[in-house]
Amino acid sequence: MEKMKYPYYVLQEMKRHSRNNYKEITQAMLCGCYGCEKVFLSDEIRDWIGLDCRGEGDATAICPFCGRNAVIAQDSPYSLKKELLHELRECWYGGYAKE
Repeated sequence: MEKMKYPYYVLQEMKRHSRNNYKEITQAMLCGCYGCEKVFLSDEIRDWIGLDCRGEGDATAICPFCGRNAVIAQDSPYSLKKELLHELRECWYGGYAKE
C-alpha cells in the first residue's frame, strides 16, 4: 500500500467538509470532488441531499460528474490541490493504510 503524504487527521477533517456543506459550497467559487478528482465551478452543482423545498437546510452537494457526495469547497481549511483530492479518494475509495 502507498503511504499517505497528508496526515490521516487532515484527510478526516477534509472529509467532514463534504457533508452538510450547502453554505460552504454556495459561498465558494470553486469546488473539488475527491470521488472523481475534478475541480469545477460551484454553480455546476445541481443535486443536493437534504435540501428542502425552499432551498434551505444542511444539504450535502452531489458531484455533477460522478454523482458522489464527495464535494468540498475551495474555501475549506486546505486548498483544492489535485494531490489532496487524490489522497482523499485513495483513503476513502482506495487502499491507503491508516497511520
